[in-house]
Amino acid sequence: MSSSYLTGSTNSDLSAGELTTALAELEREEERLMGSLAVRDPYFWMTQCTKTRDEQHPVPYKPFPDKPYIRLVLNYLLHEGSPVRIIKKSRTMMASWTVSAWAAHFCFTRPATRAVFQSQDERRAVTDIEYCKELWKNSLPVLKEQWPVAKAIEKQAAHELEMANGSVMVAISRDPNAIRSAHPSIVVLDEAAFLEQGEESYNTAIASKCLFLVALSSAHPGWFADMTGASLPVPFPAFEQVRSG
Repeated sequence: MSSSYLTGSTNSDLSAGELTTALAELEREEERLMGSLAVRDPYFWMTQCTKTRDEQHPVPYKPFPDKPYIRLVLNYLLHEGSPVRIIKKSRTMMASWTVSAWAAHFCFTRPATRAVFQSQDERRAVTDIEYCKELWKNSLPVLKEQWPVAKAIEKQAAHELEMANGSVMVAISRDPNAIRSAHPSIVVLDEAAFLEQGEESYNTAIASKCLFLVALSSAHPGWFADMTGASLPVPFPAFEQVRSG
């Protein structure tokens, strides 16, 4: 951009064409800066640089809401000291979207990462892959250039999203042995309490020595409820504390 666009000229000195060019360059620079921050900060990417999809909402495509519980869940995923992360969820928490976004951002920014999603049936696991695809498709153009896919999403299998950097997100069957053969970096057990062999899948994932194991579920009696029943509540931080965290 010419320095005269920034100093030494007023708007009246610029022609309509020059003003349009200057504004376009400023917009490109803003997108570049936003993209640079989105690579380092997944929460910024989620809330400012991509969009979710909700067919039941009047505005079906929109960014993640800037809500304290989403920041808390993401902070837990990012900073928990143990490889294992357990999340009790309700539908309004957008927990599956948040976990899918965290795993996708990890795959987008870290080469040769393999994230596998397992749920009570393959359709539910494929839904998590659809979330990852939507978040990539709705990302800023500068990010899609920086995070190229291995081939056009429309040509990829419904159960898989493969990146040019060698990372892949894949939905697997509910068979626990599918985890063992996948050699995963990340295992996500979505609606883990409803998995027919959920406890075996959980133990298989731990034995696979994956970097991260995330088990999230809404309430249901069984192994997940038994495992989490002794957990203690943590005080919910004040909103401003969460925002500044």
